[in-house]
Amino acid sequence: MATIKDVATAANLSVATVSNYLNGKKLRPANEKKIKEVIRELEFTPNAFGRFLRTNETKSIGVIVYNMATQFVNDVFLDIEKQLSQIGYDVFFCNSHGNIETEKQKIDFLISRGVDVIILFPKSNVETDISAANKCNIPVICIDNTVSSGVFSSVTFNDKSMGYAVTKFLL
Repeated sequence: MATIKDVATAANLSVATVSNYLNGKKLRPANEKKIKEVIRELEFTPNAFGRFLRTNETKSIGVIVYNMATQFVNDVFLDIEKQLSQIGYDVFFCNSHGNIETEKQKIDFLISRGVDVIILFPKSNVETDISAANKCNIPVICIDNTVSSGVFSSVTFNDKSMGYAVTKFLL
């Protein structure tokens, strides 16, 4: 497996120049072309773990849902994945099946993968334990419901108010 150093040597450029290219910085067009060609020839793939060690970012997000069979969750997940992939993020998708213990295992799994953020669709504001994510300084965003404790941001909906507005509109 080729390394960034192999790419730099084959392109007759510095490792810093190749790194700048990989991080989206502007280079002279001739250098960009040379690096692209060498990457293709060597079948180089950047090492995500190496990047994480340098930047403390994995460019990955974890999403945990309680039930992936709902249309709402599917629609939101597809949009999250689409938007994040456009800015270079990968998404780990986990289903807790509405089980609190499984949800905790999924949170631990995502922490072990070094995700930058956890997006959580908790079943309801039950005893979901996000303390491990909080201890690791991983932001948690709850969608549609909140959790009973911990530090998190949330996006919730007032179902009664929405129902009233829809009914009023239809009548």
